Amino acid sequence: MTRILVIDDDALVRESIRLALQNANHAVLEASDGHKALEVLRGQSVDLVISDIMMPELDGIELILALRERHPNLRLIAISGGGRQGNIDYLPMAQKLGATLILPKPFTPKQLLGAITTALQMPARSLEVK
Repeated sequence: MTRILVIDDDALVRESIRLALQNANHAVLEASDGHKALEVLRGQSVDLVISDIMMPELDGIELILALRERHPNLRLIAISGGGRQGNIDYLPMAQKLGATLILPKPFTPKQLLGAITTALQMPARSLEVK
């Protein structure tokens, strides 16, 4: 069973993702921001992280940088519905900084599960920060 940490400040989004993942027989842990995610990862190991980019406290970009430093081989899917904020497009930036894959919101459960399958099959060398 794959252990997945879902990080999103929107409780409804976390619940939707959790239900889709549990229906596909994944074990799911949750956090509402980057700080709480790092706390979860101090005490438990996971196979994959799914993180929103736009969050209060420690946002997704800062979280990616922290995860690459602390857990360099951890696979991470960055999600966001924010698209562009000012002149910055955060999903491509997330991928350049070390996200394994990016997935724009909204997405279907099928798209999410496909991204998870792809991310888990990617070789570790593809996770190096570029």
